[in-house]
Amino acid sequence: MKGLRICLLLLVLFATLCADTSAQRSRGRAGVAPPKGAFRVGADGGTAILGDDLTKSFDNYRLGPFANIDVGYVAHQNFVVALYGSIGSMSSSFGDQEAGNFFLSYGLHFEGRILSNRGAIIPFAYVRLGGLTMRPSLTHAGETTEADEVTAFTYGIGAGIEFLVKKGRNPISIRLMGGGTLTTTDELDMLNSGGNKDGFSYISAGILFYFSRR
Repeated sequence: MKGLRICLLLLVLFATLCADTSAQRSRGRAGVAPPKGAFRVGADGGTAILGDDLTKSFDNYRLGPFANIDVGYVAHQNFVVALYGSIGSMSSSFGDQEAGNFFLSYGLHFEGRILSNRGAIIPFAYVRLGGLTMRPSLTHAGETTEADEVTAFTYGIGAGIEFLVKKGRNPISIRLMGGGTLTTTDELDMLNSGGNKDGFSYISAGILFYFSRR
C-alpha cells in the first residue's frame, strides 16, 4: 500500500530527527513542553484515502473527509498513550466502478516524541491498534449495491509534528500528522481478490489541549 510506504519514510525522517535533536533533549525536559502526568484532548480534521482492489494507479484514489479525536496521557515527556476515534468517508474508483462509504475507526494510540527547541516543537511517530466498522458500497454502471456492515482489526503507523502555541500550566499546541492503516479484511470495496487486504491512509491537522495536575 502506497500510503504505508509514505509513512515508513516519515518514520525514517523521525529517526533522523531523533539523532539530530539528541543534544537538545535535556534542555527540552526543563523547557516549555507539556509535563509528565498531563492529560490531553485532541481534535483533527483532514482527508482519508482508501487503498483496495480498485486502486491500480494514482488516478484511482479519491479524497474523502476525515475527523479524529483522541484523549491521552503523557506517561513520559517522550511518550503518550491515548484512546482515539475517527470518522470519515473514503472511496476509490476504476473505470465505471466506485467503492467506499463512511467508516468508524477506534483503538489505542502509542506515541513516541522528541522535544526540540525546549519542547516548543515536537516531532513524533506513533503506532495505532484498534478496529474499523464500515458498511461498504459498490457503484457499477450507475447502480449502487450496499453490503452488510464489516468490522475488522486495524494496525497502522504514522508520524507528524506538534507546535506549542500557548505555554503555561495548561499548554495548547497545533498538530500536523499523516498515517497509514492496514486491516484484516478485503471487503471494504466489496471486491475480494484473495490477495492483499484493504487499508487506508490519511493526513490531518488539529489542535491539542493539555491539562496538568500541577
